[in-house]
Amino acid sequence: MKAAVRKRWTLVLYMLIGLAAVIAAAIAYGMHRWRSETEELRARLESTRCVRTREFSGDELEGLPAPVQRYFRAALTDGQRVIAAVGIQHTARST
Repeated sequence: MKAAVRKRWTLVLYMLIGLAAVIAAAIAYGMHRWRSETEELRARLESTRCVRTREFSGDELEGLPAPVQRYFRAALTDGQRVIAAVGIQHTARST
């Protein structure tokens, strides 16, 4: 009877090892897929960045709500250069 119990525990052990291997493979595949899709998205976003200098014109405000138009007319002047892109870097420091 000991031999039968030992065989059963050996089978359970192999099944657990196999299950752990399948889970590890699924996690590795998911991480690879996440990274590759994220890099692809970043490349697509970067390729659409338009870095050209242009100037603001008040005519561009047509169709916006009146409060928004008033704000932009007060904050911007015709011929002012428009910011095309902004880079932000977040850093933290402990006190």
